[in-house]
Amino acid sequence: MRVCHDCVVATCLSIGASANPALGDRKRWRDAVTERERKRYEGLYASNRGLLLPSEMSDQIANVVVRDLWMRSRLPLSELESIWNLVIAGEPEQPTIRKTSLSREEFVVGLWLIDQRLKGRKLPVKVSETVWTSVRGLQGIKIKKFRG
Repeated sequence: MRVCHDCVVATCLSIGASANPALGDRKRWRDAVTERERKRYEGLYASNRGLLLPSEMSDQIANVVVRDLWMRSRLPLSELESIWNLVIAGEPEQPTIRKTSLSREEFVVGLWLIDQRLKGRKLPVKVSETVWTSVRGLQGIKIKKFRG
């Protein structure tokens, strides 16, 4: 399995090690994935997509691969299960159809939720539309509004 261990450690463990929930760090819940975070998560997605899946699903990440990557965060299994359920609930306009693999957007949102949890924030009841929009984005393209 092609797993970039350094990426997983940087994404999950180092962030958790720097945050100390015991210190009462109650930062406000963020509504979007930053471009820097998204690029880091997409790198991990790119190095693991299509593993253990048929060729027609090469743009997905298998649940067993996701499990292996997410477990490196050392979050309790119950929390990882909650994160899985949040991301497969899907974007508001998209029905839940994939339960054995995740799309790029779902995987990115899942890693972002893990990072938020490792920073001491509680999981939301539902992933907001602004979070889904922030991971969809136009990769690397910024459009300026025309002011005439």
